[in-house]
Amino acid sequence: MSDSKFTIDILLATYNGEQFLAQQVDSLLAQTIRNFRILVRDDGSTDSTKKILKEYQNKFPEVIRIIEDDLGNIGVAQNFNILMQSTNAEYLCFCDQDDVWLKNKLEVSIKEIQKLENGNSTVPCMVYSDMTVINEQDEILHQSMWKIHKTHATYFTFNRLLIYNIPFGCTMMINQALAKLACPIGKHAIYHDHWIALLTAAFGKFKAIDQQLILLRNHANNTSFRIKLSFAQKMIKI
Repeated sequence: MSDSKFTIDILLATYNGEQFLAQQVDSLLAQTIRNFRILVRDDGSTDSTKKILKEYQNKFPEVIRIIEDDLGNIGVAQNFNILMQSTNAEYLCFCDQDDVWLKNKLEVSIKEIQKLENGNSTVPCMVYSDMTVINEQDEILHQSMWKIHKTHATYFTFNRLLIYNIPFGCTMMINQALAKLACPIGKHAIYHDHWIALLTAAFGKFKAIDQQLILLRNHANNTSFRIKLSFAQKMIKI
């Protein structure tokens, strides 16, 4: 369970992420606020991901905790499910292994979610933001992910969310009330963020932060996002 001194747990799900993992963890450690912990579970990596995580844990034992179990490879959604069930922090963020967080991501997010709660932490709440898209060499491909997807906060409605997801999990911050509502994530849920977005639309409150707080990396091995999809890929996604 989360130590009481930590207000925020960053949930980092990893799997064969050796190429960009260190850069991502460095960006987490560079956040402008410090009352957070990084909670990690690896999903059975066969590259040097586990070694990299151990090195960081040894260097920052008060900040980084690795969850180890014998569940093996259970997929992204269930990996985050285990992480969510392993914390009682006031606020949770979901973290992918290959992106880069801007230094003020946590600071901006927690200010906005606390405004949304308005003193009542029992109301399920979520905030999410825009992202800038980069490539493997950290070069900017698109300044705004929202513009690529032609999305807007007004589209965050239950009926639209039934068809496609709007907020990316890596930009989300949720409070403990929403975490309790979302857990456990059903085994048939394909994506954790879509599941949480649906619950938020049905039972909670949300705010879209009109800022790019993450550099979203687009690369060949990215399992959750690609800018250009073929017609067949689009139909499968739908």
